[in-house]
Amino acid sequence: SLDKGDVIDIMGDIKIKVADDSDVRFYPFQEIIVKEPLYLKLDIPDSVYENEEFTILVTSDGDKVENASINFNDSEIGTTDSNGELIHTHVETGEFKVTASKSGYESDSDNIEVMYQPKALEISAPQLVDRNETIVISITSEGKSVSGVTVMFGSNDLGTTPESGNITHTPDQAGTHTITASKSGYQDASKDIDVTDPGAKLVYSNLTIEPKSVQPGENVNITVEAANFGTLRDAETMTVKVNGEEIATEDLVLAPGEIMTLEFTINRSEPGTYLVEVDGRSDTFKVMGSLFNSTAIVVLVILAILSAAAVIYSFAQGTLSYEIIVGKAQALKESLMRLIER
Repeated sequence: SLDKGDVIDIMGDIKIKVADDSDVRFYPFQEIIVKEPLYLKLDIPDSVYENEEFTILVTSDGDKVENASINFNDSEIGTTDSNGELIHTHVETGEFKVTASKSGYESDSDNIEVMYQPKALEISAPQLVDRNETIVISITSEGKSVSGVTVMFGSNDLGTTPESGNITHTPDQAGTHTITASKSGYQDASKDIDVTDPGAKLVYSNLTIEPKSVQPGENVNITVEAANFGTLRDAETMTVKVNGEEIATEDLVLAPGEIMTLEFTINRSEPGTYLVEVDGRSDTFKVMGSLFNSTAIVVLVILAILSAAAVIYSFAQGTLSYEIIVGKAQALKESLMRLIER
Protein backbone atom coordinates (compact mmCIF):
# COMPACT_ATOMS: atom_id res chain seq x y z
CA SER A 1 0.00 0.00 0.00
CA LEU A 2 1.07 3.60 -0.55
CA ASP A 3 0.45 5.63 2.59
CA LYS A 4 1.02 9.33 2.78
CA GLY A 5 4.59 10.29 3.59
CA ASP A 6 6.01 6.92 2.45
CA VAL A 7 9.31 6.94 0.55
CA ILE A 8 9.76 4.23 -2.05
CA ASP A 9 13.29 3.40 -3.32
CA ILE A 10 13.31 3.04 -7.11
CA MET A 11 17.00 2.88 -8.15
CA GLY A 12 20.11 4.27 -6.44
CA ASP A 13 19.34 7.73 -5.10
CA ILE A 14 16.10 8.03 -7.13
CA LYS A 15 13.01 7.63 -4.94
CA ILE A 16 9.23 8.22 -4.94
CA LYS A 17 7.48 10.00 -2.08
CA VAL A 18 3.77 9.58 -1.45
CA ALA A 19 2.26 13.04 -1.13
CA ASP A 20 -0.51 14.18 1.19
CA ASP A 21 -2.46 15.82 -1.59
CA SER A 22 -5.63 14.82 -3.47
CA ASP A 23 -4.28 16.10 -6.79
CA VAL A 24 -0.67 14.95 -6.60
CA ARG A 25 -0.71 11.44 -5.18
CA PHE A 26 3.04 10.83 -5.38
CA TYR A 27 6.13 12.41 -6.92
CA PRO A 28 9.66 11.25 -7.82
CA PHE A 29 12.77 12.88 -6.35
CA GLN A 30 16.54 12.39 -6.26
CA GLU A 31 18.40 12.40 -2.94
CA ILE A 32 21.73 14.29 -3.11
CA ILE A 33 24.20 14.38 -0.21
CA VAL A 34 26.32 17.53 -0.30
CA LYS A 35 29.72 17.04 1.34
CA GLU A 36 31.78 19.83 2.86
CA PRO A 37 34.48 20.78 0.31
CA LEU A 38 38.17 20.16 0.99
CA TYR A 39 40.52 23.09 0.55
CA LEU A 40 44.17 23.06 -0.51
CA LYS A 41 46.69 25.31 1.23
CA LEU A 42 49.72 26.41 -0.78
CA ASP A 43 52.90 27.39 1.07
CA ILE A 44 55.68 29.09 -0.94
CA PRO A 45 58.28 31.82 -0.24
CA ASP A 46 57.47 35.40 -1.21
CA SER A 47 60.58 35.64 -3.39
CA VAL A 48 63.53 33.57 -4.62
CA TYR A 49 66.50 34.12 -6.91
CA GLU A 50 66.60 32.70 -10.39
CA ASN A 51 68.26 29.26 -10.48
CA GLU A 52 67.67 28.97 -6.72
CA GLU A 53 66.09 25.75 -5.48
CA PHE A 54 63.02 26.16 -3.26
CA THR A 55 60.23 23.96 -1.84
CA ILE A 56 56.51 24.17 -2.61
CA LEU A 57 54.32 22.64 0.12
CA VAL A 58 50.64 21.68 -0.29
CA THR A 59 48.44 20.69 2.65
CA SER A 60 44.74 20.34 3.45
CA ASP A 61 43.53 20.92 6.98
CA GLY A 62 47.07 20.26 8.20
CA ASP A 63 47.53 17.02 6.20
CA LYS A 64 50.13 16.73 3.43
CA VAL A 65 48.58 16.32 -0.02
CA GLU A 66 50.22 14.01 -2.55
CA ASN A 67 49.84 14.31 -6.36
CA ALA A 68 48.66 17.91 -6.23
CA SER A 69 49.33 19.60 -9.57
CA ILE A 70 51.47 22.77 -9.42
CA ASN A 71 51.24 25.45 -12.11
CA PHE A 72 53.45 28.50 -12.70
CA ASN A 73 51.00 30.85 -14.42
CA ASP A 74 49.45 28.46 -16.97
CA SER A 75 52.33 25.95 -17.19
CA GLU A 76 52.36 22.82 -15.04
CA ILE A 77 55.78 22.22 -13.43
CA GLY A 78 55.03 18.95 -11.63
CA THR A 79 53.12 17.28 -8.78
CA THR A 80 53.75 16.98 -5.05
CA ASP A 81 55.34 13.89 -3.49
CA SER A 82 54.16 11.86 -0.47
CA ASN A 83 55.35 14.68 1.79
CA GLY A 84 53.17 17.19 -0.06
CA GLU A 85 56.31 18.84 -1.47
CA LEU A 86 57.64 19.77 -4.88
CA ILE A 87 61.21 21.05 -5.14
CA HIS A 88 61.57 23.49 -8.02
CA THR A 89 64.21 25.74 -9.57
CA HIS A 90 62.94 28.56 -11.78
CA VAL A 91 65.24 30.03 -14.44
CA GLU A 92 63.05 32.94 -15.56
CA THR A 93 62.76 36.19 -13.61
CA GLY A 94 59.51 38.00 -12.95
CA GLU A 95 56.35 37.68 -10.86
CA PHE A 96 54.37 34.47 -11.24
CA LYS A 97 51.08 33.08 -10.02
CA VAL A 98 51.54 29.63 -8.48
CA THR A 99 48.44 27.40 -8.29
CA ALA A 100 47.94 24.07 -6.54
CA SER A 101 45.01 21.90 -7.67
CA LYS A 102 43.74 18.36 -7.26
CA SER A 103 40.48 16.59 -8.05
CA GLY A 104 38.11 16.70 -5.06
CA TYR A 105 39.75 19.80 -3.58
CA GLU A 106 39.29 23.53 -3.89
CA SER A 107 42.50 24.93 -5.45
CA ASP A 108 44.75 27.55 -3.87
CA SER A 109 47.13 30.07 -5.42
CA ASP A 110 49.72 32.65 -4.40
CA ASN A 111 52.25 34.95 -6.07
CA ILE A 112 56.02 34.55 -6.04
CA GLU A 113 58.73 36.88 -7.32
CA VAL A 114 61.74 35.33 -9.05
CA MET A 115 64.55 37.87 -8.81
CA TYR A 116 67.72 38.41 -10.76
CA GLN A 117 70.69 36.64 -9.19
CA PRO A 118 73.79 38.88 -9.08
CA LYS A 119 77.10 37.35 -10.09
CA ALA A 120 79.06 35.84 -7.22
CA LEU A 121 82.53 37.01 -6.26
CA GLU A 122 85.12 34.36 -5.47
CA ILE A 123 88.14 34.81 -3.19
CA SER A 124 91.36 32.89 -3.78
CA ALA A 125 93.88 33.03 -0.93
CA PRO A 126 95.95 30.58 1.14
CA GLN A 127 94.04 28.92 3.97
CA LEU A 128 97.09 28.96 6.24
CA VAL A 129 100.01 31.42 6.34
CA ASP A 130 102.75 32.40 8.74
CA ARG A 131 102.69 35.72 10.51
CA ASN A 132 104.53 38.46 8.50
CA GLU A 133 104.27 36.36 5.33
CA THR A 134 103.07 38.31 2.27
CA ILE A 135 100.06 36.77 0.57
CA VAL A 136 98.21 37.42 -2.71
CA ILE A 137 94.42 37.70 -2.59
CA SER A 138 92.73 37.17 -5.98
CA ILE A 139 89.15 38.18 -6.73
CA THR A 140 87.31 36.57 -9.66
CA SER A 141 83.79 35.99 -10.91
CA GLU A 142 82.89 33.16 -13.27
CA GLY A 143 86.62 32.57 -13.76
CA LYS A 144 87.46 36.15 -14.74
CA SER A 145 89.38 38.76 -12.73
CA VAL A 146 87.28 41.59 -11.26
CA SER A 147 88.61 45.10 -10.69
CA GLY A 148 87.21 47.72 -8.32
CA VAL A 149 86.39 45.19 -5.60
CA THR A 150 86.74 46.43 -2.02
CA VAL A 151 88.77 43.92 -0.01
CA MET A 152 88.80 43.78 3.80
CA PHE A 153 91.17 41.71 5.96
CA GLY A 154 89.31 41.59 9.25
CA SER A 155 88.73 45.26 10.06
CA ASN A 156 91.61 46.41 7.81
CA ASP A 157 90.62 47.98 4.48
CA LEU A 158 93.09 46.74 1.87
CA GLY A 159 91.69 48.98 -0.89
CA THR A 160 90.25 47.97 -4.25
CA THR A 161 91.52 45.45 -6.78
CA PRO A 162 93.21 46.60 -10.02
CA GLU A 163 92.55 45.07 -13.45
CA SER A 164 94.38 41.90 -12.44
CA GLY A 165 91.94 41.34 -9.57
CA ASN A 166 94.91 40.76 -7.23
CA ILE A 167 95.82 42.55 -4.03
CA THR A 168 98.65 41.78 -1.57
CA HIS A 169 98.76 41.90 2.21
CA THR A 170 101.21 40.98 4.99
CA PRO A 171 99.31 39.94 8.15
CA ASP A 172 101.16 40.64 11.38
CA GLN A 173 98.64 39.23 13.86
CA ALA A 174 98.34 35.48 14.48
CA GLY A 175 94.84 33.98 14.61
CA THR A 176 91.86 33.42 12.36
CA HIS A 177 90.92 36.35 10.13
CA THR A 178 88.10 36.87 7.64
CA ILE A 179 88.71 38.21 4.14
CA THR A 180 85.65 39.89 2.60
CA ALA A 181 85.13 41.15 -0.95
CA SER A 182 82.30 43.44 -2.11
CA LYS A 183 81.30 45.35 -5.23
CA SER A 184 78.02 46.82 -6.41
CA GLY A 185 76.15 44.42 -8.70
CA TYR A 186 77.86 41.35 -7.24
CA GLN A 187 77.18 39.04 -4.33
CA ASP A 188 79.58 39.62 -1.44
CA ALA A 189 82.09 36.88 -0.65
CA SER A 190 84.07 35.94 2.45
CA LYS A 191 86.79 33.47 3.39
CA ASP A 192 88.60 32.62 6.63
CA ILE A 193 92.39 32.43 6.78
CA ASP A 194 94.55 31.19 9.67
CA VAL A 195 97.68 33.18 10.44
CA THR A 196 100.07 31.23 12.67
CA ASP A 197 103.33 31.83 14.45
CA PRO A 198 106.18 30.18 12.51
CA GLY A 199 107.27 28.30 15.62
CA ALA A 200 104.40 26.54 17.37
CA LYS A 201 100.80 27.63 17.52
CA LEU A 202 97.65 25.76 18.48
CA VAL A 203 94.60 26.91 16.54
CA TYR A 204 91.03 26.02 17.49
CA SER A 205 88.34 25.69 14.82
CA ASN A 206 85.07 24.02 13.83
CA LEU A 207 83.30 24.65 17.12
CA THR A 208 79.93 22.89 16.88
CA ILE A 209 77.04 22.56 19.32
CA GLU A 210 74.37 19.90 18.88
CA PRO A 211 71.52 20.20 19.38
CA LYS A 212 71.19 23.98 19.35
CA SER A 213 67.90 23.88 21.27
CA VAL A 214 67.10 21.53 24.18
CA GLN A 215 64.70 21.08 27.05
CA PRO A 216 65.89 21.72 30.63
CA GLY A 217 68.23 18.95 31.77
CA GLU A 218 68.90 17.57 28.28
CA ASN A 219 72.50 17.06 27.17
CA VAL A 220 74.29 19.35 24.70
CA ASN A 221 77.31 18.00 22.81
CA ILE A 222 80.19 20.43 22.18
CA THR A 223 82.86 19.55 19.61
CA VAL A 224 85.97 21.54 18.70
CA GLU A 225 89.13 20.85 16.70
CA ALA A 226 92.62 21.75 17.92
CA ALA A 227 95.49 21.83 15.44
CA ASN A 228 99.20 22.65 15.57
CA PHE A 229 100.01 24.57 12.41
CA GLY A 230 103.49 25.45 13.55
CA THR A 231 106.80 23.74 12.97
CA LEU A 232 107.46 22.83 16.61
CA ARG A 233 105.75 20.60 19.17
CA ASP A 234 103.40 22.64 21.37
CA ALA A 235 101.58 22.14 24.67
CA GLU A 236 98.65 24.20 25.89
CA THR A 237 95.67 24.00 28.22
CA MET A 238 92.36 24.48 26.41
CA THR A 239 89.52 26.05 28.41
CA VAL A 240 85.79 25.67 27.79
CA LYS A 241 83.51 28.32 29.27
CA VAL A 242 79.72 28.63 29.41
CA ASN A 243 78.44 32.15 30.10
CA GLY A 244 81.93 33.04 31.34
CA GLU A 245 82.09 30.12 33.79
CA GLU A 246 84.90 27.61 33.28
CA ILE A 247 83.34 24.16 32.94
CA ALA A 248 86.20 22.09 31.50
CA THR A 249 89.90 22.14 30.69
CA GLU A 250 92.03 19.87 28.54
CA ASP A 251 95.84 19.64 28.52
CA LEU A 252 96.95 19.31 24.90
CA VAL A 253 100.28 18.27 23.45
CA LEU A 254 100.29 18.34 19.64
CA ALA A 255 103.06 17.63 17.19
CA PRO A 256 103.49 19.82 14.09
CA GLY A 257 100.58 19.23 11.71
CA GLU A 258 98.61 17.19 14.26
CA ILE A 259 94.85 17.76 14.54
CA MET A 260 92.74 16.57 17.48
CA THR A 261 88.94 16.56 17.90
CA LEU A 262 87.67 17.12 21.45
CA GLU A 263 84.14 16.51 22.71
CA PHE A 264 82.33 17.71 25.82
CA THR A 265 78.81 17.08 27.12
CA ILE A 266 76.95 19.49 29.38
CA ASN A 267 73.37 20.23 30.42
CA ARG A 268 71.58 23.14 31.97
CA SER A 269 68.30 23.16 33.89
CA GLU A 270 67.47 26.86 33.69
CA PRO A 271 65.81 28.20 30.49
CA GLY A 272 67.80 30.77 28.53
CA THR A 273 70.53 31.28 25.93
CA TYR A 274 74.01 30.06 26.87
CA LEU A 275 77.28 31.31 25.32
CA VAL A 276 79.97 28.66 24.81
CA GLU A 277 83.56 29.92 24.42
CA VAL A 278 86.64 27.88 23.50
CA ASP A 279 89.81 29.99 23.30
CA GLY A 280 88.48 32.68 20.98
CA ARG A 281 85.75 30.59 19.32
CA SER A 282 82.15 31.00 20.46
CA ASP A 283 78.65 29.77 19.74
CA THR A 284 75.34 29.53 21.60
CA PHE A 285 72.63 27.05 22.51
CA LYS A 286 69.20 27.60 23.98
CA VAL A 287 67.41 25.83 26.82
CA MET A 288 63.70 26.07 26.10
CA GLY A 289 61.06 26.84 28.70
CA SER A 290 59.58 29.87 30.38
CA LEU A 291 60.70 31.90 33.33
CA PHE A 292 57.04 32.52 34.11
CA ASN A 293 56.51 29.73 36.64
CA SER A 294 59.30 30.62 39.08
CA THR A 295 58.45 34.32 38.92
CA ALA A 296 54.74 33.66 39.33
CA ILE A 297 55.35 31.35 42.29
CA VAL A 298 57.37 34.03 44.08
CA VAL A 299 54.63 36.59 43.43
CA LEU A 300 51.93 34.18 44.62
CA VAL A 301 53.85 33.33 47.80
CA ILE A 302 54.17 37.05 48.57
CA LEU A 303 50.44 37.49 47.95
CA ALA A 304 49.75 34.49 50.19
CA ILE A 305 51.75 36.05 53.02
CA LEU A 306 49.95 39.38 52.61
CA SER A 307 46.58 37.61 52.42
CA ALA A 308 47.36 35.60 55.56
CA ALA A 309 48.26 38.77 57.40
CA ALA A 310 45.00 40.38 56.29
CA VAL A 311 43.00 37.34 57.39
CA ILE A 312 44.65 37.26 60.83
CA TYR A 313 43.96 40.94 61.28
CA SER A 314 40.31 40.59 60.17
CA PHE A 315 39.82 37.57 62.44
CA ALA A 316 41.25 39.49 65.38
CA GLN A 317 38.80 42.31 64.65
CA GLY A 318 35.93 39.83 64.54
CA THR A 319 34.99 40.54 60.90
CA LEU A 320 35.71 36.97 59.63
CA SER A 321 34.32 33.64 60.73
CA TYR A 322 36.38 30.47 61.05
CA GLU A 323 34.53 28.89 58.07
CA ILE A 324 35.33 31.82 55.77
CA ILE A 325 39.03 31.70 56.74
CA VAL A 326 39.21 27.95 56.04
CA GLY A 327 37.56 28.44 52.62
CA LYS A 328 39.94 31.21 51.59
CA ALA A 329 42.97 29.21 52.74
CA GLN A 330 41.82 26.16 50.76
CA ALA A 331 41.29 28.26 47.59
CA LEU A 332 44.74 29.84 47.94
CA LYS A 333 46.31 26.40 48.45
CA GLU A 334 44.66 25.02 45.29
CA SER A 335 45.83 28.02 43.22
CA LEU A 336 49.39 27.58 44.46
CA MET A 337 49.40 23.83 43.72
CA ARG A 338 48.07 24.37 40.16
CA LEU A 339 50.78 26.93 39.42
CA ILE A 340 53.57 24.72 40.83
CA GLU A 341 52.40 21.75 38.76
CA ARG A 342 52.71 23.67 35.48
